[in-house]
Amino acid sequence: MIYVDDVLVMSPTHTTHLEHLEIAFSKFRETKLKLHPAKCQLMLPELSYLGFRFSAGEVTADPRKIAIVKNYPQPTCVKEVRSFLGATNFFRRCIPNYADKAHGLTKLL
Repeated sequence: MIYVDDVLVMSPTHTTHLEHLEIAFSKFRETKLKLHPAKCQLMLPELSYLGFRFSAGEVTADPRKIAIVKNYPQPTCVKEVRSFLGATNFFRRCIPNYADKAHGLTKLL
């Protein structure tokens, strides 16, 4: 995954991770991109980033963000329903059958 100035390389095993890093570094060299060593973190077992937790080649929602959604106050107006759907939509990839679960609230709009 690449965000403006952030690159996350994740892999299921240590060996494949080294291979993936080698590919990423070669691409940086080809394009003459430079890394700032003080801003680099390598070989982390897990990382929380942009509301997600990355570990061992898998991506899950950050438990702190899940708690926010679980404890979200019950919406009382259309604006609050939209706000809640926006918050949950961000994590739709982590919620099985999200569209089916959100359908009732979407109909309220």
